[in-house]
Amino acid sequence: MRTTLTLGDNAFAQAQTYARANAMRLGEAVSELIERGMQITAKGEVTIVKKGDFYVFQSPPGTPVLTSAQVREMMDAE
Repeated sequence: MRTTLTLGDNAFAQAQTYARANAMRLGEAVSELIERGMQITAKGEVTIVKKGDFYVFQSPPGTPVLTSAQVREMMDAE
């Protein structure tokens, strides 16, 4: 199906990077990413909930917690 989408700059950049890395057209990449996201939500692996003004991912019970200190360490390692 052919359609026109307006993507945010960050979403476009990420989809474009994904498309290039997987040797596919942008539309194919966007379709695949949407389908993968829907599968994750349907399986109950990740739930998106709104908390105040923010949307957050709610992981399944037992998922290890990633602290902000660990995130900073990962970012510094890059």
